[in-house]
Amino acid sequence: RKLHDDLSQFRISIGDFFHKSWVVQSKKELINVFHEIEVLAENGVLPIISLCMHGDKDKGLLTVGSGEFLSWNDLILALRRINVKTKNNVCVVSSACESYHMINAIKILEPVPFHTLIAPEEMVSFGFIDDNFSRFYRKILESNDLNNAFLDISSCFKSFNCQKIFVTAFGQYIKYFCMGKTLHARK
Repeated sequence: RKLHDDLSQFRISIGDFFHKSWVVQSKKELINVFHEIEVLAENGVLPIISLCMHGDKDKGLLTVGSGEFLSWNDLILALRRINVKTKNNVCVVSSACESYHMINAIKILEPVPFHTLIAPEEMVSFGFIDDNFSRFYRKILESNDLNNAFLDISSCFKSFNCQKIFVTAFGQYIKYFCMGKTLHARK
């Protein structure tokens, strides 16, 4: 809520930009939100998708109202559809604990789900998020410089772009799916 309120104020002080917030209570509602963002992307919106929710390294995103998890695999599928519509222009900023682990669901032979991901690998506190996310978004909006804004939250968050994700996924492919002579040749 604090981030939504701050972004609404930034629209007044910094300049107009499209901003929409959703409060979801169930996995189904969250999936519907991603469908709505996909429609926005079809109409030219290049989104920064901010996931302000709970996360679990193994289970995915938690919808507190229902206690259901959206698995990292299902999240990646939804984000991939949006990213394809934007021609690889989706940025995901997640404050969900351990949400960095969503990259483990990326498949090498499928389109990437986002151009950039900023997310924590470990648990983060609400205090850290409240203290830093508004400043992070203000810097993005004022400077159009995601990398500079990232420096403010980099102590708890990791940043990956699709090129790094490709290299990571390709490395995992070689490690797990190449054997014998073909493994040596592919390396």
